[in-house]
Amino acid sequence: SENLCKDRFMRSKIDQEGWIPISIIAGFRR
Repeated sequence: SENLCKDRFMRSKIDQEGWIPISIIAGFRR
């Protein structure tokens, strides 16, 4: 469920910006 929420968040970001900011990806990889 958490994964789906994260995926949805990423999709919304991609839709808005057209690409994923590096900071977003870095935030998920700890």
